[in-house]
Amino acid sequence: MRYILLLALTIIMSCAGPSSPFGSDLFISEEFVVTENRSLASQNIVSIQGQPAVKLYHTPYDLKIKLESESSFDETFRYDIIYNNRKINRWWQSESIQIASDRKQALIEFKSLSLMPGVKNNITFLFYPNITASPLVYTFKDPECHLNYYSPISKISKFDNGMAYTEKINTASGLYNVNSFLLASLVAQESSFNPKAVSWAKAMGLTQVTPLANADIKKIKTDWKSYPNINRMSYARLKYKILRGHINQDNDWRLDASKSLEGGALFLKEIQDYWEQKENKDFLAKTFKEIPYTDIVLASYNSGSTRVKRNLTKKKKSWLWATELKEARKYVMNIKSYCHHFQHKR
Repeated sequence: MRYILLLALTIIMSCAGPSSPFGSDLFISEEFVVTENRSLASQNIVSIQGQPAVKLYHTPYDLKIKLESESSFDETFRYDIIYNNRKINRWWQSESIQIASDRKQALIEFKSLSLMPGVKNNITFLFYPNITASPLVYTFKDPECHLNYYSPISKISKFDNGMAYTEKINTASGLYNVNSFLLASLVAQESSFNPKAVSWAKAMGLTQVTPLANADIKKIKTDWKSYPNINRMSYARLKYKILRGHINQDNDWRLDASKSLEGGALFLKEIQDYWEQKENKDFLAKTFKEIPYTDIVLASYNSGSTRVKRNLTKKKKSWLWATELKEARKYVMNIKSYCHHFQHKR
């Protein structure tokens, strides 16, 4: 009997289809298209609320969905999860479901939901209040973070060391009209608020300014010092000299927290100005009704404006899904995720 059970389990596992954040498909289902969205009123549903209300990519998180109804949810209440246009036929459900005593409120909670940045994560829930009801559609959107929306940041949740930089972030953001939450999110993604961070590409400091970006910034900030011959050093030697204090905030501006933040904000502004030049703006207007400047500027900060423009030319609206921009895509998704998190965890 034991061997039969193991064999059955093995067969089930071998039939499992692609994995999703909500578990593996027992069988690979066909494409599923949501064609109709019933109004809440028609099903006596007062509200559907997701917490958080958007998809997050920078960390695993608990997702709670609360439904409230004027009438009772009966025993036939159920829901389907549509992930990337496929209905997931899960063989293991790990989420908790709580129905209030008056049966007019349902709470569904997924623990430690992980969405990978850089891949498509289209998530829709279809809720069936009872066995005869048509489904209610609830779709999660991607987080947004506007480049020039300015509001002083007071707290940087998740990063204890980030609290030391809130005033400096606000100052740098105000100088160049950059969203303070976006600048904080860029720092979180680039250096995790480590002022001595250094990358294999020899990017340094809180905002991880590369040698090429440093050259552009130094054209404006001519009095900011840079340590000589860094381009000739190996990564290991550069890191050693930073850790030993031979390269420091006094001889390289990128290791000065205030200047690193200002330099990062300045470079974001320079990139934005480039894309808002008439030639480039006209070029973008041919593809976009509303130009996604935040995505374009962040991708350019990560991968360079030339590479971004090349893929905008080739892929049009699908530019960020170009193979060449795989890392930039993760970068953009993570920063916008951080931005939403910081804005709503104050």
